[in-house]
Amino acid sequence: MYGITNKRYRYLWMLLLLALPIAAMAQQSPQLMTSISRNDIRIGEQLQWVVKLALPNRNFTVQWPKLPDSIPHFELIDAGKADTSTDELPVVSQTFILTSFDSGRWTLPVLTFSFPDSRGDTTSLQTRAMPVMVSFEPDSTQTLKDIKPIMEAEGDSPWLLYLLIAGVVLLLLIAGLLLYFYFRKKPGAAASVPGINPYDEAMQELDRLALLEPDDPDAIRSFHTRLSALLRRYLTRSGKGNVMNKTTSDLLVGLKVYEVPTAVTSDLSAALRCGDAVKFARFVPPVTVSKQCLEQIRKSISDIAAVSKRVSA
Repeated sequence: MYGITNKRYRYLWMLLLLALPIAAMAQQSPQLMTSISRNDIRIGEQLQWVVKLALPNRNFTVQWPKLPDSIPHFELIDAGKADTSTDELPVVSQTFILTSFDSGRWTLPVLTFSFPDSRGDTTSLQTRAMPVMVSFEPDSTQTLKDIKPIMEAEGDSPWLLYLLIAGVVLLLLIAGLLLYFYFRKKPGAAASVPGINPYDEAMQELDRLALLEPDDPDAIRSFHTRLSALLRRYLTRSGKGNVMNKTTSDLLVGLKVYEVPTAVTSDLSAALRCGDAVKFARFVPPVTVSKQCLEQIRKSISDIAAVSKRVSA
């Protein structure tokens, strides 16, 4: 019995001696570890995937793999920086944050770590396959839902529409009244000044024109236009008929009906013909000629007023 026991101890010592080199070799090889925070997630939830690599010494060379930009069935939210511990035997770790929007059972990609040595040979380690179940949360009520009726889109309040219609109608009424009063006024009708007789009105307008010095084409044209208009307004208001739209020739012929002397008609003709030349032939008379036309009109109006008094008397 004693001999057998000694024999067993000899075998144990031999196994121990054989295991020591193996343990020493294990300490000289890197150790790869992977873990995930959870094996099942719901759609849109996140999980942490941690990869750790224990190195035998700090001079050990490793080619750290890079996670691909596109991972089937997963979305990479963040790839943390690979950190190295400060222990005597360094441990390099990196944490990836992933999520998924595809329901089903999927597997995280396999990462390969390469270890080149001084002789040019390369050894490698790979992470193990990590399955992840992605599910969605079903409706817990499990009841049928009625189809909702079609809902009408909410529009503006009716009073806004009524206010808009009222505004448009009011604008149309205002425009209609303006057009009515505009066309109601007969073309060429003379505008009268309340409280003043036609003769005094004409003399006042002539006095205002006499203060002007028409020395450029625009001023001369405006001067003769106003001169002709005040004469026509006087004749219309004094009962000689509506001559506002008559030509110079028709106006002069019409004055004969009212027994206006020929000399007066001659002076009027000279002044009106000069005004027509200014308006239609772009004639530019001297200032003295324009002033002379004004005095001819003034004298003609005075003579016509005198004739009208004798006839009425």
